[in-house]
Amino acid sequence: MIKRDTVLGRLDELLPELKRNYKVNEIGLFGSVVRNESKTG
Repeated sequence: MIKRDTVLGRLDELLPELKRNYKVNEIGLFGSVVRNESKTG
């Protein structure tokens, strides 16, 4: 089992890279994750 704080810590490190490299819209990214979780959960 992956520790959630570790995953979130890695995301905090990776998001600036993703935004620089791929222009990721983090609000849209997390919005889609929330929608997926509410559908499955």
